[in-house]
Amino acid sequence: MPDFNTIITPGDIDNGTINTIVDIPQGSSLKIEYERTLGIFKLDRMEPNIFPKPVNYGFIPGTKDTDGDELDVLLVCDEPIPTGVLVPAKIIGIFN
Repeated sequence: MPDFNTIITPGDIDNGTINTIVDIPQGSSLKIEYERTLGIFKLDRMEPNIFPKPVNYGFIPGTKDTDGDELDVLLVCDEPIPTGVLVPAKIIGIFN
């Protein structure tokens, strides 16, 4: 499987839209990570003692944060979106 970071752009950030790849669906207590070296998503751990994710969680391909990982995204919508799905999204805020 190809690396998302080499085939999908971050989006049109200057105009407020991004491409998002979903890691963890809304309502899930699973910690799922994108494994760049293998080009797959893997289960990192189960987190049954914490609350399920209130929104879909993902990343912006082709970006890097100070920790070396892609920039994280909280994707707010009405439905859980499966792991690995590409979602064009509008930026509504930024957490520092």
